[in-house]
Amino acid sequence: MLGACTCWGAENNCTRNLSIKDPSQVVAIKGIGSGVVSLGLAMVVGERMPGAAQAAGALLLGFISYGTSILPYVYAQRALGAARTATYYSSAPFIAQGFRSSCSASSQHACSCWP
Repeated sequence: MLGACTCWGAENNCTRNLSIKDPSQVVAIKGIGSGVVSLGLAMVVGERMPGAAQAAGALLLGFISYGTSILPYVYAQRALGAARTATYYSSAPFIAQGFRSSCSASSQHACSCWP
């Protein structure tokens, strides 16, 4: 856990330094870097390569989930700074849990699709 937090802090600092650049380019570079590192780690631990359809699906999912969320994050770092942006970003899971808890308390059926 400590290692993951340390890496996230270092990554936030690098992104802050890059946030003066074009955010689309920053996101593209970070996405390619993340993909290459993930692929390298998968190869090191012996994972087999997926088929073309599965790889295309994974790339599309990564673009939608990572690419479309990190672009506003880079813009926010530019406007708010790294510390404030990280604070807001890291509080999102707790806010979501609060919504889930209040939803579960008020009506079990209204939120039945949530785990």
